[in-house]
Amino acid sequence: MCDQDVKVSIIIPCYNAENKLDRCVESLKNIDFPEHNFEVIFIDDGSIDNSVFILENETNLYSHWHIIKLNKNSGSPSKPRNIGLKSAKGTYIFFLDIDDEIISSAIEEQYALASSKNASIIRGSLIMDDGDKTLIMNSISDFSNVSSKSEKILSFIKNQSTTVPSFIKKSILINNKIVWNETIKMGEDTIFFIDVLKASSNIIYMDKPLFIYHKSHTGEASSTQIYGSRELSNHLYVWNYAEKNLEKFNFSFFEKRGQVALQTVLQAIKNYYQGDIDKELFEKFSDFINKNWNTIKDFKYSTELKNMLQLIKDNDYYDFFDFIKPKLLIAGHDLKFISNMIPEFKATYQVKIDQWSGHETHDEAKSNELLIWADVIFCEWLFGNAVWYSLHKLNHQKLIIRLHRVELTRNYGHQINPLNVDFFCTVGVYTFEKMINTFNIDRNKARLIPNFIDTKNYKTSKHSDKVYNLGIVGILPARKGYLNALQILNQLKTKDQRYNLSIFGKMPHELSWVAKDKDEMDYFNQCEQYIKENNLESYINVKGWVDTQIALKDIGFILSVSNTDTLPESFHIAPGEGFASGNQAVFLHWDGVEYLYPKNYIFNSLNKIVSYIYDNIAIQKFNDNRKCGINFVQKNYTTNKLLNFLKSI
Repeated sequence: MCDQDVKVSIIIPCYNAENKLDRCVESLKNIDFPEHNFEVIFIDDGSIDNSVFILENETNLYSHWHIIKLNKNSGSPSKPRNIGLKSAKGTYIFFLDIDDEIISSAIEEQYALASSKNASIIRGSLIMDDGDKTLIMNSISDFSNVSSKSEKILSFIKNQSTTVPSFIKKSILINNKIVWNETIKMGEDTIFFIDVLKASSNIIYMDKPLFIYHKSHTGEASSTQIYGSRELSNHLYVWNYAEKNLEKFNFSFFEKRGQVALQTVLQAIKNYYQGDIDKELFEKFSDFINKNWNTIKDFKYSTELKNMLQLIKDNDYYDFFDFIKPKLLIAGHDLKFISNMIPEFKATYQVKIDQWSGHETHDEAKSNELLIWADVIFCEWLFGNAVWYSLHKLNHQKLIIRLHRVELTRNYGHQINPLNVDFFCTVGVYTFEKMINTFNIDRNKARLIPNFIDTKNYKTSKHSDKVYNLGIVGILPARKGYLNALQILNQLKTKDQRYNLSIFGKMPHELSWVAKDKDEMDYFNQCEQYIKENNLESYINVKGWVDTQIALKDIGFILSVSNTDTLPESFHIAPGEGFASGNQAVFLHWDGVEYLYPKNYIFNSLNKIVSYIYDNIAIQKFNDNRKCGINFVQKNYTTNKLLNFLKSI
């Protein structure tokens, strides 16, 4: 193919596009234009997936297809497009994105029109495909009625988005030194488009779609789903550039495009803010808004966006970022596993609580009021709270339900509306599989979000006698294995009279449902009989409800000794708290515990637990053996896991 034969160069940047380049590549194969008259130039921007391999295989099949490979990613499509432009041989340039499709007749029709009319730039409409429907966009109904250059530029700016695909005479770019701005991440297409329009002597609109734009449904974070300091700086730069460069054509960019442009930015800040906009940049934003207020004040926005806009206008930095925090509603009857997270939530979210009085009882009027307020609803426990919110959730809201263990024995999971639930979470691997199978949950909606242990808030102690102190947090119901703990104590007492057992939580007579349950009371009566028969009364300390962040510091060993013939624990946070307090925990094996805690603390019999505890009687050995536990908890059960999960949705 001779260089002089090349009429059109199609330039396509690519980065990590292996899952979305097929449609583009296939559309290029179907172009109705002589192969020797056009070239395709792919510029790979340092992809680390299989994009290069796929494109190399394709370009090897066609002599007029080429690939240029960059050693490292440049951060935006601008540099690849500029490199493609430098190597382009065509009289005309057509820029295309790797996830879009070109209409088969587009190149031939645009070249014929450009040649006959000596066009500087040709633009058409597009077909938007979101996976569910297609829609023609960027149409201009009255372009044939405008004649002056200013009117044509105004018509494009007013009626079209600044999408990349344009059919441009290469000499216009070369002679006017027009390149893609490589210093910005967002809005480079607007600047490039304005520069081309300014330099063009013959601007043409073709009244037909020229390409198919595929709106992503991958769920991956794209550049439009991340918004912070860089993005706002880019937008302010682009808006000021557009205002300055279009004023000579007697119209304001912001008057014609500002409502959509500003709304997009406000929504992006609200939905995807990264937390890095400082007061200086916010003040620049405020200055721009005030400078253009006569135009902006008439924009038709929702009440929420109007409130955001007023705070920007008033340069009210702190109130603005408090206002845009997503609204997180936590609903449930028992919030002990999540209440300590609320202060951390408040750094990122506006938080309100719907405190239920029971599994099914609540103030419905209050719940309805909070429902309307919320953006994200987090139901702690899969009880009546989860059922109610799954039946009442609004379309724009996200609903997360977290299951612990007991819910697997109840029917609430069969009563919810699963279509209204975005994610079902649980705290352990064993419970994860049980949850999916018990309630027939879509695995794509299931997430493992363990309980968190904020280790920095736990008090620790160096007291050497703590190696003799055993503790059990919660002995109710019977499945918690209180008798197992008593048997461990009794065996250790025969070895050393200093061993003792502290019980944290309520006793059987303090809970009416336990006191009324014959099987439960038979078990605890058996425990009392065991205590008397073995003279353990003076070795047992009933502590009641305590602040475990303080009370566990002198408890050398927290016991997790649930009966293994029942549904196992889902997580059991108390042993993790023992590790966080600078001590140890020991586990009588139950299904799934090996996925939650280090195996060196897990035993298959009470005798092995007794041997391990007695073997750690020397404080130095005890301290050496406790390190694995605290390191494991600090690595795996941080608050960041839950925070990052919430941010991701």
